[in-house]
Amino acid sequence: MLFVLDLFSHYVLHFERYFILSRQSTLLIQWAIVVLAGLYVLVHHPKINRYRTMFLAGVLLRIVLLAGVSVELIHQVQATNFTSAYLREDGNELLPLVHFLLYGYVLLTAFHYMLMPRDHGGKGMFYTFDLAVVSLPIVQMIFSFFSYWNEYPDEIEPIEFVFLFFIIILPIVLNVLFFKLYWRTNKILLGLFYTLIIGLLVLLLTPYPNQISIDYGAVMPYTIYLAMAGFLMSYHLFQKSGKVYARVNKWLPMAVILFFVLLLNPIYNVATAAFALSKPANVHDSFNFVGEHISSEKAEQIIKSFFPTDETLYLHDTKMDVHYFYSFENLSYEAEVDEVSQLINNYQYLKKPRGKTLTDQEYMWKSIAFLERHGRVLNKDHIETTVSKEDGQIVVRIYLKNQLHKKDHEDDGTVFYWEKETLMGFSEDPSIYQLDSLLHVHVTEQDIQDKVKEVFRALNIPKQPYQITDIESNSLLGSMVHVETKDGIVLEFEGESRCLHSLSLPMKKNISLANSGVQRQILSVFDADVSEMKKKSRQSDMVMYTDSSKTYELFEDQGQLNAYVYSDTPDRAFPYTYRDGKLAYEKVASAYQDVIYKKRMRPIIVQRGNERHYAWLIIIQPFGSNRHDAYVVDGDTQEVESLYES
Repeated sequence: MLFVLDLFSHYVLHFERYFILSRQSTLLIQWAIVVLAGLYVLVHHPKINRYRTMFLAGVLLRIVLLAGVSVELIHQVQATNFTSAYLREDGNELLPLVHFLLYGYVLLTAFHYMLMPRDHGGKGMFYTFDLAVVSLPIVQMIFSFFSYWNEYPDEIEPIEFVFLFFIIILPIVLNVLFFKLYWRTNKILLGLFYTLIIGLLVLLLTPYPNQISIDYGAVMPYTIYLAMAGFLMSYHLFQKSGKVYARVNKWLPMAVILFFVLLLNPIYNVATAAFALSKPANVHDSFNFVGEHISSEKAEQIIKSFFPTDETLYLHDTKMDVHYFYSFENLSYEAEVDEVSQLINNYQYLKKPRGKTLTDQEYMWKSIAFLERHGRVLNKDHIETTVSKEDGQIVVRIYLKNQLHKKDHEDDGTVFYWEKETLMGFSEDPSIYQLDSLLHVHVTEQDIQDKVKEVFRALNIPKQPYQITDIESNSLLGSMVHVETKDGIVLEFEGESRCLHSLSLPMKKNISLANSGVQRQILSVFDADVSEMKKKSRQSDMVMYTDSSKTYELFEDQGQLNAYVYSDTPDRAFPYTYRDGKLAYEKVASAYQDVIYKKRMRPIIVQRGNERHYAWLIIIQPFGSNRHDAYVVDGDTQEVESLYES
């Protein structure tokens, strides 16, 4: 039973995260369900006119739902660049509207139809109105197409006009068939109607053989119309079925009322009960640098400081909880900014190059000057620059030189792609910058020097040169600084906590896994308390130790003795119920200043170096804004901390 509750809670949260419905829309749908259910019970009183009451309820319901559509539209207009060019390219700007139409309008009007008397004379008017409302997203698609065509006529392919013809003609054909069948049933026309409905749904919702997945958001405006038309015709035929309707309708309305009230009432529903008992399983999402992520507004400022533009920059994937990489695009270029390191991951210029062709030396100087002009501090004593030609473009690569060992740098470094005097592509590598200039790498040169000396002393290794060979810094994988000595000893430092994360030693006669003294010496380098240490497992080429909070893994591989340290915490099951997550949200919401449009919560692992613990990530989107505010709530202490820098 508990497994069923866990599974149910998981899917409730999945719906909350990926189906874009605002808090206002969700509450509207829930209370409308309760009011309609209450009215259905009341209209059985002999002094209440059932026909008139349900008709007025239907009118008021549609007025309220249209008001809900208006609220969603106001939010979208204020929050986004609501242009036809963006709608045609991405389509996600309409998702809140079409989700409200599907899960609000279609659901509630269908519920209302099931509660109306069979012989109610107002159904035809409601059918006409509802089909017109769910056709609005299709009309918007058509106007968006012509608006885009008017602005960018050269980008429209002839085949797109063929698709446009079918987008226009098919709803017209289906509406004509629907109302012909509403007044008089015809088996041939009925077969044609359902063939079109089912065939179009299969065509829109089934991926093609060469597709892994399908963008359901792009086809949802059409699927909403098809779902509504299919339901209305099916329920109309059901009501005309005589004996079948009389037999089933005795229990169907009450069963539907019971189902919806138990599932969707806003006071205490099945999900509330499940949340109180069930816990998340398989929590894997981890977050570093809590309090140091940047907002989308700052990311946009960074992009514009590197690549000034008067054009509007569009932010992709606005429905994501956390971006990791902010991806922007306009008509001139597209670029990504890391949410933590604030480095440019990928820049592509989309227009034709301008200017004249320069010499290799000029391209090299131009690249270095570009970085310095934007505040990047190069580690000039340890970098090299190469200039090559690829696919007609001049490629300037600036990389960190390994002064102790030869290394292929073909895939390393900060890369510039020049064509004439135009920068066509650009991507940064933090390794070429001075360590103290990297905002979110907290480990210092002194930290590295002290730890290297400690390794030499603990393992009786002669003093030798060492250097930083690589720096990783991004919000998805975390931050790591790689250090290598002349004899091939490799140390990895965790950039946020400044702790030693791993150690790799060339195996020699006196350095091997079989030497228990070496094992103790390595553990001491990780600042482990040997007195608390317990041996967790032992194999011929691997040994694992644990203490009160960490696991230390030592193993042999390709002539190297490797040691890693990591926290034991995530091995425990997530100890908090979904209700605890709801309480965490309520704590955040109580201090939130803006009107909350959308909220999401998810269980996460907070990682600070080798320390990890469970927490709740609360995502809040304010009304009228595309901004996502993220808060991390500690599961034990309920302490709230913003994911983004203040």
